[in-house]
This record gives sequence, structure tokens and C-alpha cells, in this order.
Amino acid sequence: MENSWAEGVKDAKKLQTEIETRLSSYYKVNASLNATKSEEFNQTTLQSLELSANSIELELDQLIIKLDETTKFLSSQLNSMGSRATSNMHRTFESYRERLADYKHEFLRTKKAIQESRSYSHLILSVQVENDPRKTNSLNENLLRERSSLANSDKTLESLVSQAMEARESLASQKQTLQNTLSKLTTMSGISANVNQLSNTLSKLKAKEKIILASVISFCLFFLIWWAIA
Repeated sequence: MENSWAEGVKDAKKLQTEIETRLSSYYKVNASLNATKSEEFNQTTLQSLELSANSIELELDQLIIKLDETTKFLSSQLNSMGSRATSNMHRTFESYRERLADYKHEFLRTKKAIQESRSYSHLILSVQVENDPRKTNSLNENLLRERSSLANSDKTLESLVSQAMEARESLASQKQTLQNTLSKLTTMSGISANVNQLSNTLSKLKAKEKIILASVISFCLFFLIWWAIA
């Protein structure tokens, strides 16, 4: 049990040292960001400071979580030892717990200050960029390019509309031609039907004529035979 307590104390001391080192770096980043409020700086400098701040914030957050877990472990060790825990152990535990609270407070306070400094620096940088003549010229060039692009798009659209109208007129002409052709075919079909009907009628008349002619010839032959016999 005492060995576990000793290991926990050792881990807590190591974590405290690492936290204090990271907090010192964090303070320096905050100071550098504050300096940008009164000095000229560029986007590259601000991005470099922001990357450092993000990296240190992540490390501090993880270290504080580990120290919090270690402190809870020491508390459970004291509870397990009960009356066997010495007053020095209790003082050591209280010291670690108080330092942990201080670290959390300093971390959050500095984090808030850095966030405010970053927001202010971004605002100043945006104003500098807007007032930069090169930025204005670049913006004008972009606007001219956009205007030229829109003009070309309008020309292309007009050309497409014109082609569509021509295609529509061509289709309308083809449709009219097709309708005329169909009308002629319908007329020719009607004429063909009339011709067929006339042909059938003539065929019937020819058949009747043949029957009549055959009847007359038969009658004449019959008469001649009768006359010859008589």
C-alpha cells in the first residue's frame, strides 16, 4: 500500500514539473500575441503563434487530466490506509490537490486571454489587408475578371439561344413538309381506292357481257340446229 502511495506521489511530482514547463511556454505565447496589438505582424506570424498555442493547450489539457486522476488515486490510497495514513501524507495530498486547482485556474485564465488576443489580432490583420493597396488592386482585378467571365457567359448563352431558335424553325419546317407529304399520301391512297373500285366494276361488267354473249351464241346455235332439222 505504501509503495503504491510512493509511486503515486512520484507520478504527481513528475506531472507537476511537466505542467509548469508547458504553462511557462503558454505564457510566452500569450505575451507574443499581446505584442501583436502594438506591433506590425503578418498572417504567417499569427498562424505560427496559433499553432503553438493549440499544441500547448492540447498537452496541458492531457497533463491536467492525468494529474487529476493521480490526485484521485492518492485520495483513494489515503482512504484505504485509514488511521495508518500519516499527517505528512495528508499534507502532501492537500498540497497536490491545491496545486491542481491552481493549474486548472491558470490554464483556463491564460486560454481565455489567448483567445481574446487571437480574435483581436485577426481583426487587426483583416483591417490591414483591406487597407492594403495591393489587396485593393487584386480585388479590382478579380472583379474585372468576373465581369469579363459574365460577359463571355452572356455571349455564349445568346449563341445557344440563337442556335435553339434556328433548330426550332428547322423542326417546324420539317414538320410542315412531313404534313404535306402525309396529305399527298392520303390523297393518293384515296385515288388508289377509287381506281381499284372502278377496276372491280369494269371486271364485273366484262363478266356480264361474256355471259350475255355466250347466251346469244348458244341461242343462235340452238336455232340453227332446230331450223336445219325442221
